[in-house]
Amino acid sequence: MVFFRFLCVKFINSSIYIHEWLNKRHLPFKHENHQDLGYIFWPDLASAHYSILSTSWMNENVNYVTKDINSPNVLQARPTENFWGCLSEKEYKGGWQASTEQQLINRIKLKLKEFDLISCD
Repeated sequence: MVFFRFLCVKFINSSIYIHEWLNKRHLPFKHENHQDLGYIFWPDLASAHYSILSTSWMNENVNYVTKDINSPNVLQARPTENFWGCLSEKEYKGGWQASTEQQLINRIKLKLKEFDLISCD
């Protein structure tokens, strides 16, 4: 089973979240990589992620972690927190900074290829 974590800009509303992120980014990724439904979508606890509109959309389109079991303060139960922290550390090591969005994308792809999940604890 694969878990996908989606991080959201703090001040985004549910309409933007559904239109810009779920419809434009998540669904194409899901259709390309996980047509068998062998995944669970794991939103963070931003209010837009669990609004009535968003949960209605998710009920119709994806398997997801419901808010009642999405623990906010148990990092051991949220392994993606470790993953993103480790990736970010590798990405910006040595004071590296991106000048363009494409540079950042390329750097993330490079660091993902070098990534060792075992050393990320």
